[in-house]
Amino acid sequence: MVSETLAIVLAGDRGEGLAPLTNRRAKAAVPFGGEYRLIDFPLTNCLRSGLRHVLVTTENKSHPLLRHLRDGWSIFNPALGEYVMPVPAESTGDGAGRHGATEALRQCRDMVARSDARTVLVLPGHHVYRMDYAALVEYHDEHGFDLTIGCLEASRHRLDGFQTVVVGDDGRVTTLSPPDSAPAGRELLSMRVYAFARETLLDALASATGGDLDLELVPGIVGAHRVGAYRFGGRAGRVSQDRFFSPVDTVDEYFAANMALLEPVPPLDLYQDSWTIWSSTGKHPPARTVSSASGNEGIFVNSIVSNGTVITGGVVSRSVLCPQVRVQDSASVEESILFDGVVVGEGAQLRRCIVDKQVVIERGDRIGFDAREDARRFHVTDTGIVVVPAA
Repeated sequence: MVSETLAIVLAGDRGEGLAPLTNRRAKAAVPFGGEYRLIDFPLTNCLRSGLRHVLVTTENKSHPLLRHLRDGWSIFNPALGEYVMPVPAESTGDGAGRHGATEALRQCRDMVARSDARTVLVLPGHHVYRMDYAALVEYHDEHGFDLTIGCLEASRHRLDGFQTVVVGDDGRVTTLSPPDSAPAGRELLSMRVYAFARETLLDALASATGGDLDLELVPGIVGAHRVGAYRFGGRAGRVSQDRFFSPVDTVDEYFAANMALLEPVPPLDLYQDSWTIWSSTGKHPPARTVSSASGNEGIFVNSIVSNGTVITGGVVSRSVLCPQVRVQDSASVEESILFDGVVVGEGAQLRRCIVDKQVVIERGDRIGFDAREDARRFHVTDTGIVVVPAA
């Protein structure tokens, strides 16, 4: 069944909630967990699920994303008809590129029509979770649904803005309640993961006049077609059921999802041998700690430290370091996320910070200690996370 499935990963989200991290990159290309990008999670789910026909729609600030797809995801064999293919935005006739998921799917319509797919998976390109899509496709096919919605039981408070899925006694979805239309509490919520019967999707796109995929196109199918709900984190599928799901729609959600990786038993299992997360990793030497000329030892405690990183007489605790970070003598990094190539100068101090790629923290600088000064210089979230943008 997966051999007759086409996956479309929607990676054109502008990611306003993650600004300024998305000022220069698409949301799906934002680094995560030291070694990965957000898009690596849905693409890995495709890879491990046996899906070999994958389209990736791109739109906003797509160059870093396209480079990542080239370097990390040119792994399928075109001679066997396998591909991970970017689908850039086309002009809509008014001089503007597409805007939104429905228009992105409309521009894939001819490719869907020409494919041999029976089922089309439509997936967000920036959610962090592990899921065996083969089990979803099997469930969709066995029940003969026209559309199957991936769902999870969660608190509306934790997943603000996600639709409630109402299921009838016959197991079919009867309604999708708009976000915030029901009291906060534990509910069955849409993951925005969809398995469409090919003809159902083509018909819906033929009559679509724009509008929001989640709030208009999908609800328009409910009631008129057989729609099912597939529960995330059940026994089906080959991936270990850690049941972790984060939409990382805001900087605070992004920070919390990274910090969760540092728990004694992380809620997201990155270490299942049969479901490791694939990515583009540079050919860097191993990370190391080394004593400085002054005799201070380089130390890291309860942290993710990626290849190419050198900690020279500095201290790193409860932090996530991407490749090729440098932490110099007497510097301290606490509960922070440092992107590729960041340099933390001698004696500098960082606390609860996200530092963008190639930023140099000057010698003796202190960030994350004076809320008023931080707000004057940088973007600070409601929970006090300081984002130091690229120059």
